[in-house]
Amino acid sequence: MIGVFDSGLGGLCALCEIHRLLPRESTVFLADRENAPYGERSESELIRLVSRDTERLALSGADRILVGCCTACTVLDKIPRELSELCTSIIEPTVREALSLTATGRIAVLCTEATKRSRIYERTALSIMPSAEAVTYAAGGLVRLVEGGMSDACIDDGGRERLSSVLSGLNLAGCDTLILGCTHFSHLERTLGDVLSIRTVSAARAGAEYFSKIIMKKSRGS
Repeated sequence: MIGVFDSGLGGLCALCEIHRLLPRESTVFLADRENAPYGERSESELIRLVSRDTERLALSGADRILVGCCTACTVLDKIPRELSELCTSIIEPTVREALSLTATGRIAVLCTEATKRSRIYERTALSIMPSAEAVTYAAGGLVRLVEGGMSDACIDDGGRERLSSVLSGLNLAGCDTLILGCTHFSHLERTLGDVLSIRTVSAARAGAEYFSKIIMKKSRGS
């Protein structure tokens, strides 16, 4: 069984992709909304929460877990090994996709404060392409908007104004690709691309596609 987890609704985007790509696989989804948002948590809190989340999924029968939360991915190397070995992070496949698309080598990342603090996107980009530059912007306010029901499917002029307010300090100069580095933001992928006039890469979609390839390869080999 496949497990997918997030602090809230963001992981549903990844789960939908898993269902589309692996329709015959059984899945279990965990949303830790009681402790959301993870993006405002300290590293020690994240380690405790992510350890608990992955353990709960393992006890539910998940033998492979897609970590559908970018902030949770920042501490996977710090949770118990027997749990981290079950997990697939969405960070690296997302960065690889963005770097394959950029012409300037300069990509922007919208993420949570905790993810920005970890510098995981910058470090991953440099490990893949030493000449690359990843510029991160914390936009935790977007998480609250999505948890409050905002999405591409139901957004009006007032919602666009609230988005513009949250993103008012964003400077995309020189960037030609924007990573939606929190899976919550995938619920607003089309709108963000339009508002910011930039190509976007969804961590939820890129991570789910990578994870699905791993599962399919494993199935063919068994």
